[in-house]
Amino acid sequence: MIWLAYFSVFIFVLYLVIILIFILHWNKTPLFKVNPDRIPSTQISVIIPVRNEADNILACVESLLSQSYPPELYEIIVVDDQSYDETPDILEKIEDPRLKYMRLGVERKTTITGSKKKALSYGVNHAKGKLIITTDGDCVLPSNWILSFAQYYELHKPKLIVGPVRLLLGKGFFHIFQNLDLMSSFLVHTAGISSRLSFLCSGANLSYERDSFIQINPYENNLHIHSGDDVFLIQKFKTEFPNQIKVLKSHDAICQTQSEPTLKSFISQRLRWSTKMKHTSDLRSVLLASLIWLQKILPWVLLSFSILLDNITTLYISLGIILTQFILDFVLLHKATSFFQKTKLLWYFIPVELMHSIYYLFVGILSWFPIKIEWKDRRIS
Repeated sequence: MIWLAYFSVFIFVLYLVIILIFILHWNKTPLFKVNPDRIPSTQISVIIPVRNEADNILACVESLLSQSYPPELYEIIVVDDQSYDETPDILEKIEDPRLKYMRLGVERKTTITGSKKKALSYGVNHAKGKLIITTDGDCVLPSNWILSFAQYYELHKPKLIVGPVRLLLGKGFFHIFQNLDLMSSFLVHTAGISSRLSFLCSGANLSYERDSFIQINPYENNLHIHSGDDVFLIQKFKTEFPNQIKVLKSHDAICQTQSEPTLKSFISQRLRWSTKMKHTSDLRSVLLASLIWLQKILPWVLLSFSILLDNITTLYISLGIILTQFILDFVLLHKATSFFQKTKLLWYFIPVELMHSIYYLFVGILSWFPIKIEWKDRRIS
């Protein structure tokens, strides 16, 4: 029992140090604002790999066709990954010279391995732009989205830029839980990259130089792994271009995506995300994820044993750790929701925090088992 208490305190001290480092680096990352007087000059290619996005793709493309960026300086490349719904029909009806619709493989078949990575690579190799920006077919982008990436790139010239993602408006606790989780993830990604403690991102809002992508060929050795297009990409950029990965912390760059409608689809999504860590070569990211997982679980394990064994000392230790963790997590979420201008969601902090511990335990354990995981009717694990 006492060894569990010592180990819990040790993990908590490490967690405390990490959180303080993250807060410091989040505060150090400046808020970027679009300058309406700065005339952009960078040719942009927006690439959207899609599969069965009939319900969302029109809103996504329309938001891109309504950008404030000069029309002659950007193109939209949608690479269809063998959709068997109405996605191809919808895209073929859109008449705009900026939109280029391409098909990956045989129409309405499901035979391609590593298809999202192949779709991205196919789009990059057919792109005309110097700077690539990627998003997903279920995303909606603000009018200054392209402009914010272009201006940031022209000022700082990074090889890769990570953008913020949040959920579209929804109702209910399940949606709020996902929204807060995604918002805090952006803070962790930002602080992790700034501090060089971890390198993670979301492929729904990402930008990189076309020539750099082609040079490093990030998917060359991992096409057999169905998921992880964003993880493998940022890890390869980190290896080849140290100190040239930046985060675009800007309200103009916020990508909005859909929340998962059911618990089953949510668990499947998070298992896809968590299984990526088994394939990453970034030891720091793996250790950081493991530390966070342990901190979410250990205090509750210690609390349970303290009650069962009637040990008042370890009971106070576990409650002290849990209370302090709640305070630290609230500070993080307050900073994240303040950036996304959604601080009202903090009213749900306590139930979300409690749910997080259950979620971390459940997903963390399942991710290491050979469970069948499907994404859009394809088995990816």
